[in-house]
Amino acid sequence: MNNGVFIPIEIMRREYISKLLLSIELIKKGMPVIIGHKGPVLKLALKAKEPGVLFYKSTMAGGMEKTSDILRNNGFCIVAQDEEAGIIFENFRDFYLLRDSLQHINTVDLFFTWGKDEYTFLSERFNSNKKIVHNFGALRSCFWGNFGKQYYKNEVKNLQSEFGDYVLIVSNLAVYNSYLGEDEFHNHLKQYTTYDKNYYQKLFEIEKKIFTQYVKLVKVLSDKLGKSVIIRPHPVEGTIKWENEFQDFDNVFIKKNGELLPWILGSEFIIQNNCTSAIEASAANIPVMTYADDDSDITCLSDGKENIPNKLSINIFGEDAFIRVVKNINHEWNKEENKIKREEFLKRKLKDFGTTKPAENIAKKILDFVGQPNPSGNINLGKDSILYDIYEKYRLSKFRPKTTAAIFDINKRETLSYRKIQKDILDLFSLMNIDENINLKRVGRNSYYLFPLGSKW
Repeated sequence: MNNGVFIPIEIMRREYISKLLLSIELIKKGMPVIIGHKGPVLKLALKAKEPGVLFYKSTMAGGMEKTSDILRNNGFCIVAQDEEAGIIFENFRDFYLLRDSLQHINTVDLFFTWGKDEYTFLSERFNSNKKIVHNFGALRSCFWGNFGKQYYKNEVKNLQSEFGDYVLIVSNLAVYNSYLGEDEFHNHLKQYTTYDKNYYQKLFEIEKKIFTQYVKLVKVLSDKLGKSVIIRPHPVEGTIKWENEFQDFDNVFIKKNGELLPWILGSEFIIQNNCTSAIEASAANIPVMTYADDDSDITCLSDGKENIPNKLSINIFGEDAFIRVVKNINHEWNKEENKIKREEFLKRKLKDFGTTKPAENIAKKILDFVGQPNPSGNINLGKDSILYDIYEKYRLSKFRPKTTAAIFDINKRETLSYRKIQKDILDLFSLMNIDENINLKRVGRNSYYLFPLGSKW
């Protein structure tokens, strides 16, 4: 009998809603869930007196080995799906060689891939002795299509009501525009053994060039084409440089909070360069554009030999071509050769996107692996406290020392309140036609215990 699945969230904007969907699928099958910010949930798992399952963001190589050993000694299973989205690489091997944690998949019990390319590569390496790797699709991609359009329908309607027809620019310039600031970010990188000063400086200059291109495009969209523009910085980017550039523009908005997907779904089209957002948009059939001054701009941000997000996009060279394509964006996007290219790619990289099937199948496989769930497992773990509310106010306040760790924490992890998690669960229930109430209680800072449907305290 198993006693609960622990689901730590590292970046709320990236992982929260998809992992909440997985939680619902587990609860439907009688398995309790402990979900919340990464640090508190891991602490709860380490304190658990009953064995459970840890659902992690990747393998635990590279700093989490001690935690893994303790959990193993306490009877835990460890399962994972990589959150860093190697789908932006044409050849998954390029991503595998860059991401050390993937080379230790044999240290987890189950590993869930996003699609066929990832599964084919990893299963050949790690499924010889036992079947660790399984291809059920990505939790995040459940919302990349019809299911996401339904879930975010009201939010998209509100965005369009507030901003009208808008173009979304998704920035991915974490080196040039880090929220730590240039000096602090540079010092932060120096602690890693992979740090290369020359590589860092080269990437800084490349991203600076892309930033300058985005600024030019925004001004064209705003002044010459009369478009409203939303700039969406990456979660680890700052906003000050953007705000300084467009402080005098009343139809340009810098928006960083909340999830990216509803902004994509509400847009006329998006502009990006080497960003997963291109795949999210393509899966939902929202047009994607990449601008370039020359050929090198199309691949300059790529780690692999190809740049898949930009290959999926309409690639535009020069301002005149940019203006022409903007005026005919839907026609360009729906050309037959472009549609075929996108369909072939999505078939290779994603499985069952735009549906709840990845969450359903991952939940089922976890239960098949660990056996009968205990609906009241770990029910006495943790406790609620008003001190959590006090700490949360301090965590987000201007009085908290702005250390690197504190800045990372604030930018990665928005507050997860009881009201928010309850509302989001009820919204998912409504969409999934689940006619039940859910029981939940706070058991740590930004951490919640979710009861199986119909269970009692």
